[in-house]
Order: sequence, then C-alpha cells, then structure tokens
Amino acid sequence: MKNPIDENNGLIIITGLPRTGSTFLQTLLSLDPNARTTRTWEMWYPVPPATGIDNSNHPNLKSMQKDINSVDTICPKYMDTLKKVHYFAAEAPEEDTLFMYHVPWRWNFALFIMNTPLANW
Repeated sequence: MKNPIDENNGLIIITGLPRTGSTFLQTLLSLDPNARTTRTWEMWYPVPPATGIDNSNHPNLKSMQKDINSVDTICPKYMDTLKKVHYFAAEAPEEDTLFMYHVPWRWNFALFIMNTPLANW
C-alpha cells in the first residue's frame, strides 16, 4: 500500500443485489494499492482488529486458514465447489455479509432455513 490509511482517505460503499457484480466490483477496486477493503479473516474474526499494512502473522488470519482447511477435512471438495461461484480465501477481499454470519437474523438464515418465496426462487 503506497499511502497509509488516515482520516483523509475516501470511503466507497458498494451495494447490490445478489449476482449483480457488486462482489466483483469490490474485488476489482481492492486491487488498487491505495485501496483498503476487509478480508475474509477480518470479517470472521474482527477482534482484535488488523493493524498496519502487514498482517501476515496476525493470529486471526491463521485461525481463518485453519477453519478453511478443516472444512475440506469434514466436507472434501466443498471449498473447490464454493470457489467456482465465489472466491473464498482467508486473505481474499470479502463483503460485509460475512460479518453478519454469526447472527440468527442474517439474510442466509431467512433464505435457506425458513421457507420463503425468495428461497424457493
């Protein structure tokens, strides 16, 4: 990253319905060396937060990598299948829906657990 994160940096909020390209746009914008976006491990393990530019040894990053590896142990080939639709890795950019994954009123709970018209669609 060329410029440090400070109060002078702009904030961009990307919104979109599922399958409209908002995740692709976020990932594309995250390739800018002056941009900063949340990573998968930061959404899954937000505390303690990332600090500085290099977080390659952050304990939460290592925990997320371990979690991803354990998914493959329990459900072989699942991550390969997931990555065909949505690239998923501990250090990959991730949208904020993952941040809400731990709460029971999250969107995917309503879509896949409850029998809603949108889930049937």
